[in-house]
Amino acid sequence: MAETEAVIDIESIQLESGGHEKPEDGMCVMEAFTYVNRLPFSDQPECVCPTLAAFLRHWNDEAVDADRQELKRYIPRLMGTNDGKSDARAWLLIDCLLRERLPEVLDTIDDAKAKECAARLRGLSQIKGGAELELAILFINATRALDLDLA
Repeated sequence: MAETEAVIDIESIQLESGGHEKPEDGMCVMEAFTYVNRLPFSDQPECVCPTLAAFLRHWNDEAVDADRQELKRYIPRLMGTNDGKSDARAWLLIDCLLRERLPEVLDTIDDAKAKECAARLRGLSQIKGGAELELAILFINATRALDLDLA
């Protein structure tokens, strides 16, 4: 970076949902990443892991405005993450959702079977591939069979 270029304050950026053609139109978290790093303006920078970029774009677009601003903390961590570990990161996200987040939701339901499914999901080995995923799906299908209102 040339000495005359000012450092962009990430906290001064207001993240918005959706895609944008230029920074003046608004920025999602991935577009803010390219803006801050002075890369071609895009929500799919080549230097960022595709799994992380897709996850952050989705989170950005689904979050309420106040929560969306919390995504700015990830911007400095994304550079150079397109390192061939995208599949491993995808399995980590799947594992987190199925063995941590889903059980948290199930625990809020006043039903012994829901709590049993939550405990079984937590007790699974880390989901790193298809075999572990198939077992998790068995528990998820059992949970769906309970006909619980998760809305």
